[in-house]
Amino acid sequence: MDMEKVKKYIAFARARCAPRLSEAAAELLKSSYVKFRSTMREHKKEGGGAAIPITVRQLEAIVRISEGLARMQLKNEADVMHVQEALRLFQVSTFQAATSQYGESIGSPEFAQAVKKAEKYLDTRIAIGNTVKTHQIVNEMKRKNYDENAINKAIMNEVMRQKFKFKAQGKMLERVRM
Repeated sequence: MDMEKVKKYIAFARARCAPRLSEAAAELLKSSYVKFRSTMREHKKEGGGAAIPITVRQLEAIVRISEGLARMQLKNEADVMHVQEALRLFQVSTFQAATSQYGESIGSPEFAQAVKKAEKYLDTRIAIGNTVKTHQIVNEMKRKNYDENAINKAIMNEVMRQKFKFKAQGKMLERVRM
């Protein structure tokens, strides 16, 4: 689809669709929420360390994602299928962060060290004025056993510090200063 069609489709969906959860979808979400909470409680009771619980805020986000998925299909009701996909996305994103190789969370000291190491690699690998393909530098660093999450965080840090800048909608990374 060309970009103009996509823009019109999105505008139409926003203007015409305001889906709400169906009763069956709401029931599935409720039972999943209770199941997540009890699983986390059991994990903590068994001495499994800090677990990431599902909060009310995350529950609300899952509802919004479900409704957004329904809106994309121009549906007036978010059904069980939409809730299942929203729950899958939640599990993949949240629990992947919790089971990262850097301890209990991405914010651990080990992860911060990995990010610093990745930043240093970027600084020495790319000279000022040079441009590289973002995916190529990421793949190169992954081959050298850098963690992908640390690589992405390092790139974002360097862009925010204005040492690098994205070009071509993030496809290229240019070194602009020391």
